[in-house]
Amino acid sequence: LNYRDYAITVGNYISDIREGFVPGSDIAGEVIAVGSSATKFKIGDRVTALFVQNHLYGDHVDGGQALGFPLDGVLQEYRVFDEINLLKIPGHLTDEEATCFPIAGLTAWSALFGGRAFKPGEIVLCQGKHRRHVAFCVPLVAHVRHGWGIYMCSGLCPCRWRHGELLLRRRCIFLHV
Repeated sequence: LNYRDYAITVGNYISDIREGFVPGSDIAGEVIAVGSSATKFKIGDRVTALFVQNHLYGDHVDGGQALGFPLDGVLQEYRVFDEINLLKIPGHLTDEEATCFPIAGLTAWSALFGGRAFKPGEIVLCQGKHRRHVAFCVPLVAHVRHGWGIYMCSGLCPCRWRHGELLLRRRCIFLHV
C-alpha cells in the first residue's frame, strides 16, 4: 500500500471522504469484458491504470480525476475504466511489480522528465527507502539511453539482483546500502 492510500484510509490526507468511498490507487488486473467500442484491449489482457484519469500529457493542474481520491479507487473486485486510462502490463513484470505503476511509476517519470531536462552525460541517482520508486526509475533511465549514468540506492530492495543485472549490462553502478 503506498503512503497516499494509507494516509487517506486513516484520515491523515483528507477529511471529507464520503460514506461508501473506495480507496486505492495502485492496480494490476485482468480485462474480463470490453465494450463494443473498445479497441485497445481484449479479454485476458493484463492491465494497470493511470493514476490521474484522462490526463495523458502536459502539466498536471487538477487532482480532480485521481484514483483513490477523489475518484473511487481500486480496492474492489471489479472496476470499470475507459480504455484510454489503462496500459498493458509488459510480460516481464509480475502483477506485484505492475501494481506499483500508478503512483511509483508516475513519480519516477515525473522526476526524470517532468522538470528540468537532464543532459547527456549527467548522473541520475535513483534513490529511495522503498524499492517501488527505484524499480521504475532504473528501467526508465536505461530505456531512454541519453548517455546518463545511473546510480541506484535502496535500503529495501528485494529486486536488487534483477536490477543489478540490468545495470551491469548498461555499464552502470549498482549500490545496495
